[in-house]
This record gives sequence, C-alpha cells and structure tokens, in this order.
Amino acid sequence: MLGGDAFLYLKQWNRFHEAIGLCTYVVFERSGIDDDVVTLLAEELRRDYGARIILMGYEPTPVSSTLLRQCLTGNRDTLGLLHPSVEAYIREKGVYANE
Repeated sequence: MLGGDAFLYLKQWNRFHEAIGLCTYVVFERSGIDDDVVTLLAEELRRDYGARIILMGYEPTPVSSTLLRQCLTGNRDTLGLLHPSVEAYIREKGVYANE
C-alpha cells in the first residue's frame, strides 16, 4: 500500500524491475496529487510490466492522529473514529501508553 505521491516515483525505486512483479500495489489518492497522472502511470505499468495495481479513492477523515492519541492515552472516547476492534487492540496492548 502506498500513496499516489510515492507511487509516482515507483519507477525510480532501487531494483524496480524486480519489485514490480512481486506484489499487488494498492495505491491511495492523496490530496494535491493529480489522479489522472496516477491513473496514466498505472495503465503504463500494467501494459509494459504486467503490474498488478489497484487504485483506491477515499474520503479523508478530518481528524488528526495527535487528537486520537490524546483520546487513547487519556482514556477518553474516540468518538467512533476507530473501528471498535482497532480501538480495543490499542487499549489492550497499551500501544500509546508511554506517550
């Protein structure tokens, strides 16, 4: 998984020709990145290298990771911003306990 911004530089990766066939790339939209350019590159990589690429759009949630960590470390409600199983895991394992 990678953002559209990183995806635009995929051909510049070290050992790109080996890496391109190793997995399916899931590419997420990023604000400020032209989706048409990402789509064209995906089509080129599929055609020229047989790359497996899935393009994903998303609606960003207007919340900061800092706010979420503060809620989790302060034992406050995360307001439904996390899937219940994710929140339970974070709390159970004390993922942000030392912050």
